[in-house]
Amino acid sequence: MLKNLVNKFGDKTVHVWAGIFIAVLSGMLLYIFVESYMITFPVFGFVMANLAGAIKELVYDKLLKKGQVSAMDFWATFYGALVGAILCVMAIGVIEKLGQ
Repeated sequence: MLKNLVNKFGDKTVHVWAGIFIAVLSGMLLYIFVESYMITFPVFGFVMANLAGAIKELVYDKLLKKGQVSAMDFWATFYGALVGAILCVMAIGVIEKLGQ
């Protein structure tokens, strides 16, 4: 399934979308389950997405030799995580506004 996505959309596009997905999912899950400052959630999502991107490149690609190590893959995930964190801020802002 993942190979089909890569073939259809390109490797970097998949990395960007993975970064967005991981950042939004982890940030919003933290928002749902933990009461804290609003900025904590998108930052957590951003960090988790970048951690996943780095682990994928270092462990899966380099150590296990299942793929090709690429700094550009990491940067694509980084920019996706940045977009995901911004989307998380926007979503939380809307939720907080509606809750007033």
